[in-house]
Amino acid sequence: MVDQTELVNAARATAGRLGINPSALLTAISYETGGKMSPGTWGGKGGNYLGLIQFGPSEQQKYGVTEDQSPREQM
Repeated sequence: MVDQTELVNAARATAGRLGINPSALLTAISYETGGKMSPGTWGGKGGNYLGLIQFGPSEQQKYGVTEDQSPREQM
């Protein structure tokens, strides 16, 4: 289970860097993960997309995204 405090803190930090609202980022993450809010969530077409923002296979490779990352690591 994901530490919700860690997730919120990571979203705040990332949103600050991007100049967006943390609530908007968390809302997008909720949609992308089907409400699971977990970096280990697989989904999308063929179940090939991973993570908080559902990285595709090539993005997983490019950015080193894995299902055992923490929210901070994945963001």
